[in-house]
Amino acid sequence: MSMLVVAGVLSVFAVFAVVLIWGDFQTRPARRETDAIHQWRRSF
Repeated sequence: MSMLVVAGVLSVFAVFAVVLIWGDFQTRPARRETDAIHQWRRSF
């Protein structure tokens, strides 16, 4: 029984994380592909 509760809680957190990621992609301003590629190659 406790395994079902743990699985349910973990699935709720997983769904919440997916919804947050999806919402972030929906509201993020569109960028060009070249900007996204060069962003990862910056040295700090």
